[in-house]
Amino acid sequence: MPLNKYAAFPSARMEAFYLASRYRDLAIIDFSTNGHGVYNYGHLMRLAPGRAQSAFYSVPLTEVDIALGNFSRLYTAAEEAARDGYKNILLLPSSIGSVLGFDFKAYAEDISRVSGVNMFTLPLKLSDDFYSGREAFLFSMVRFVGKEKSFAESAFNLLGGDATYQAQCDHIYLSELIESSFGLKLNIDSTRNERVEAWKHIGNAKINIVTSRYAVRTAEYLKEKFGTPYVYIYPLGKAAQDSALREISDILGRTFHSERDEIYDFAVLQFSNILCAEERGVICYTDTDRAQGLKDFLETVGLNPQCYCTHKNGDFPYLALDEVIEKFHDSNDIVLSCDSVCRQVRCGIPVEYTGISYDLQVPLRDARIGTEGAYRLMGAITKKLLG
Repeated sequence: MPLNKYAAFPSARMEAFYLASRYRDLAIIDFSTNGHGVYNYGHLMRLAPGRAQSAFYSVPLTEVDIALGNFSRLYTAAEEAARDGYKNILLLPSSIGSVLGFDFKAYAEDISRVSGVNMFTLPLKLSDDFYSGREAFLFSMVRFVGKEKSFAESAFNLLGGDATYQAQCDHIYLSELIESSFGLKLNIDSTRNERVEAWKHIGNAKINIVTSRYAVRTAEYLKEKFGTPYVYIYPLGKAAQDSALREISDILGRTFHSERDEIYDFAVLQFSNILCAEERGVICYTDTDRAQGLKDFLETVGLNPQCYCTHKNGDFPYLALDEVIEKFHDSNDIVLSCDSVCRQVRCGIPVEYTGISYDLQVPLRDARIGTEGAYRLMGAITKKLLG
């Protein structure tokens, strides 16, 4: 594994750990030699305040245990979690297990049988990236899905996002937009749901709104099981927002009428004029969902951004974080990326965060999508160029 000169994105196992930490009825067991030190507890405390000491069980594996094949500590940890009231336990994938060939799935099934708990693990490899970790964890939640579907209320689910508060803000914005546009009620939001047991009711929706490509696999499963249609959207700007609402209305059999927003149009006009005067190019380096959203929006204001992705995908060229920094370190182009990249380039504007942010964690909505996200992005770029 190469050394990282500047920074690195979370591994698949770390990203799954962050996502799992939100669930209050899910215990997490780390069965490895290194414990939780690799997870950046400071970042975890931002993601799940009050959870870092309540549901995480670190089970050290020694050389003697490995030599003798002694895994009794894993069983003991599961029994401890059960005594603490946890019925559901995630056995976190481990590099040790991958290297030595331990069958974590078999251990999880045996412990579930012996201890009467529901233990499961994730099929992740050492080479898997954070986006794969998101996909694996979300799809693991289908084990909790109920058998029946009810249309007692017109409702929708939101599937996608990540473990950050910014992702929650995106979904809050979308849920309010959908509720006001179609009169539907939010059933389950994967970024704000705190209990795995709530997944029993995931089928009680007329439509699934997917905001990340990794969530398509789960949406396909729900479509096959319940016949629930889904639509993938990550709208940035009014044009994309109207297009998303039109797609949803088509599935619901409704009619959507777009209304002109003169204030928004004038803001976009000013922004376009500033960009023309500055004659700067734009580089986007994010995950595939945000890269597509940024590309679509910037094209509406006359730009043709260069887009690169933080993980392997089928839409944009993949570059490692260090490669992007080396490539654009001395460039005068605007770089829209994470904080770790933006600190190393001349004109970087962070649109997401990979590590600890020292900003106050306050419950103020800061959506990165829709017209609200477009206003913030235009304001940030304008301030950087003219400030």
